[in-house]
Order: sequence, then C-alpha cells, then structure tokens
Amino acid sequence: MIRFIPVFLLILLLSSCKKSESDFIWEKSYGKGEALFLKSSPDSGFIACGEKEGKPYFIRLDKNRKLIIDFSSDNPGLFSSAWFDTSGYISAGSSGGKMLLMRHSRTGIKLWEKSLDAGFQIDYTNLIYTGNGELLAIGTASPDSSGIGATGLLFVRFDTTGIVTVQKKITETVFVAAADATIDKSGNIFLPLTRKAQVPNPRQVLQSLMISLRNYGKQIFTIIRLSEHQVLQ
Repeated sequence: MIRFIPVFLLILLLSSCKKSESDFIWEKSYGKGEALFLKSSPDSGFIACGEKEGKPYFIRLDKNRKLIIDFSSDNPGLFSSAWFDTSGYISAGSSGGKMLLMRHSRTGIKLWEKSLDAGFQIDYTNLIYTGNGELLAIGTASPDSSGIGATGLLFVRFDTTGIVTVQKKITETVFVAAADATIDKSGNIFLPLTRKAQVPNPRQVLQSLMISLRNYGKQIFTIIRLSEHQVLQ
C-alpha cells in the first residue's frame, strides 16, 4: 500500500507566454506538515504558515528565498492566516480547539500569545486588517469536518499590542464553517459559508427551501453578509 505523507512545501511557478506551459522555477520543503497560507511582501519576499509536525509553523523568506524567520510553536495546533507590517507579524490559527493569536517582532521573537475559547471547535482563524492598528479574527470549524457537535463563528477584534476590545460569537444549531473572509469599504464582512442542511419535514418547506432540499444532508455553499458594526458592538 502506498502511503502519502503531507509535506510543508512551497513552489514558485513561472508562466510562459503559452497558456499551456508552466515550469517550477523554485521549490522548497520545510518538513512534514501542511502549508495553509501564503502572502507576498513589498520586498518581493513572502510569509507562509501552516502546521509542521503537528504544531503551528510560521516562516518568512526574503526576495532571494532566504529563510529569515523560522518559528514553530511548543503547543499542538496550526496557523491558518497571518498579517504583517513594518514592526512585525501576527499569525492566527488554532490550538486545542481554541482560537490562537500570536505576535512576533521583525526578527521573529514572540511578543505575545493569546488563546480564546469559543465554547465550540475552532480549527482555522482568518485575519482581516481593519485599519488604525486593529485586526479582526474570525474563528471557524473546518469545512471538511464531519459536522458533529455545536458549531459557530467567533469574531475577535484586537490591536497589535494584543488587547482584545470585542469578542462576539455566533452559534448555530446546524453545522457551519467559513473557509475565508473579506471586508469591504463599508465595513461589511463577507463569508463564504459552508452550512449543513437539516430539514425536519421537507414537504412543509418545499417552496422556500428548494435549493436546500436538492442538497439535503450535504454541505451547501452559500454567502452570508454581516454588518461589522452590528456584529461587533
């Protein structure tokens, strides 16, 4: 039997003029694990994070692909999102089913760490910078999970010093998970939501839930729109 082992792997692609052709021009493995997030930096380098050997993992590479920050947490879990400015980095993820937030200096020194319990399983955390040194973290279960047990979304507003100003959770009676998040100029948060349908009597709601009934018992891809001010006051 062939057994596949996940590897924290980064690959740089070079696209040619012909759309049918592309080549790997750079590839680097950082060990057994899973790469979940990648973002470029103004100096043509990038940051990446995920899980390595079952622990949250964060790296920073410069424009020459030289590794300048290599951080692995002591506790089990993962990083699923990261953000940075000229003063340092903030990474977010989960550990022990709780939301994990962490701040690093420009040189990779850990400055602070926070673990927040939502009362339901948190697998991933998405970060959104909202301006004025503040960020919004959205904790969610994995869309690939079995959907058993209580679920919901955890919204946390905090600043770069680690001070949490707002913590709000939305619980659901059915399984729900948000794979990503974005915010527009009006402060509206958009979430691509995976929801598992539960219809007690399909015949009674055939007209209003026709789309849901076609996916009865399966995960449905929908979009929910929340006002940032309504959710986080």
